[in-house]
Amino acid sequence: MKISFGMKRIFYLGIRLSTIALFIVFLVFQSLDLAINVPTFHLDGAFQTASGLFRLDAGQLPGRNFFPYLGIGPLFLLYPIFKLSGSCLTSSVFSAKFITLLFGGYQFPFYGNWFFAPGI
Repeated sequence: MKISFGMKRIFYLGIRLSTIALFIVFLVFQSLDLAINVPTFHLDGAFQTASGLFRLDAGQLPGRNFFPYLGIGPLFLLYPIFKLSGSCLTSSVFSAKFITLLFGGYQFPFYGNWFFAPGI
């Protein structure tokens, strides 16, 4: 039985979508693991990140009312996930880990797919 071009394309699309879905599930579980075990020692940036997110949640503007240690960009990047996950200290840790894993870990499947994509 010969496989048509359309079937082959649908198969590879399904593989890619399932890989992306598994990757996102992995990100969520890794981020929840760190959020449950919040690092509470004083040298960690968890409280500094949370402070900026709490102030942004209270309506203050970074750069005007306070100066975040990471800068303005990462704070606004973390804020939507922080807000969706509950606006507390653990959601601050969750959002920071999730974004770090998303942008840091997504490069490997992206480049792997780019270099080793089947010739379709």
